[in-house]
Amino acid sequence: MRTTIKRIAQGFLLAGLCQGAPLWAVEAAPANAAVGQATLVIGKATLLHADGRREAMTSGMALVSGDQVETQSNAHVHIRFIDQALVSVRPLSRLEIQRYDYRADDPAASAVKFNLVEGVARAISGDAAKSARQNFRMNTPVAAIGVRGTDFVVSADPRQARALVNEGSIVVAPFSSTCLAEALGPCLDSAVELAGGDRQVALVSAGAAEPTLVTVNGGSVTENFLAGEAAERRLDQSGNGASLELAAISHEEENNDDLYAESVSSLVVNDLQVTSQLPEDPPLTSSAEQLVWGRWSDTLNTSASIAAEPYQNAATGRVLVAQNEEYGLYRATGASSLSPELGVLAFDLQQSQVTYTTSSDGLQSPVSVLGALLSIDFSQGSYSTRLDLNEALLGNMSFSSQGLVSADGLFGASDNFQSMSGAVSLDGQQAGYLFEKSYRNGLLDGITLWGRAP
Repeated sequence: MRTTIKRIAQGFLLAGLCQGAPLWAVEAAPANAAVGQATLVIGKATLLHADGRREAMTSGMALVSGDQVETQSNAHVHIRFIDQALVSVRPLSRLEIQRYDYRADDPAASAVKFNLVEGVARAISGDAAKSARQNFRMNTPVAAIGVRGTDFVVSADPRQARALVNEGSIVVAPFSSTCLAEALGPCLDSAVELAGGDRQVALVSAGAAEPTLVTVNGGSVTENFLAGEAAERRLDQSGNGASLELAAISHEEENNDDLYAESVSSLVVNDLQVTSQLPEDPPLTSSAEQLVWGRWSDTLNTSASIAAEPYQNAATGRVLVAQNEEYGLYRATGASSLSPELGVLAFDLQQSQVTYTTSSDGLQSPVSVLGALLSIDFSQGSYSTRLDLNEALLGNMSFSSQGLVSADGLFGASDNFQSMSGAVSLDGQQAGYLFEKSYRNGLLDGITLWGRAP
């Protein structure tokens, strides 16, 4: 795990990166071509088109270059782009897709540019950013951010921008005469490189000559990051514009950062419509686990997580059947369909991991599962599930879902308030799913693993 911060002097070139290229240096893709899809919309969000038209966002909606996503105080929007990049837009945010030119036939010629006008967004690089890092940029009102195959989070407003890295690295630089908002790629003058595993947050204030690195001494990096962002918003609302240092957040549960997964929000894909395009691996031996949760980032403390395996290990001999921006559910290959003769099967919950994230400040707390039910009717191609939950301050609550099961054992459903997707193992002995639900002023999300009841 890297912990070194590299300050980038003028003229020094990072591997694979060059000084910010002009926006016109890369040929644009055809106008009005869909570049992504809103895989989950919870709460009220609006899509502002380049021609000024506005429409309410719904799950499944296509997005094109020039679109701007605007979320209200209770909204979360998750986007999957055509190169498998993932972006999560948190409440009270505005993110513009200024450009998304992905060249599947020549990924190194791709160009991607976002503009986070305000709020918080998390991005996990797809093939475009990984193959053409010199042509990726996320702008904020005061700073430019370039990437090196990355999972990162940015908070922005007109006065300052904050950035942290979960995995990979980013290059952060204030705008200047040599770092123009119109350019593509990272700026190298007066920049810092921030790497995954560094307990640092890069802070750029309006008018600053270079970023400031703030060291986090307690709690998780993301909790500190979001606490600082929330504190600034509370100051804005009270009329006090003074800036705050990021402060460590302590929890009653010491040394249990795994209960507070370092994420901004979870990205859920409706797997009845969107499934992995990766080639299948060779079948597993009969002794291998049929369903395994893997994690995308190696920076999480996962000692008590049901997704303890890095995704590379979980993917060995398996294919991806459900995922969010933290975790992926991998299933062993085999027969392509499940027989209707299986009839109605009940499953017992074996493992779960559920959290509640507040919309106002992004802080997470663990949620206990008090009771659980999962029934799948293969003859009718349907499922029903329910989780009885409890959080220390919110008390008792629940998650439930009903819907269809496809012939190959994928199931899920989504609406404006909740979403879930999962799969049954091809031997019918296991099941797993992930879910999200808008609840009061926050978001419930979790992953589960089930075994067939005797």
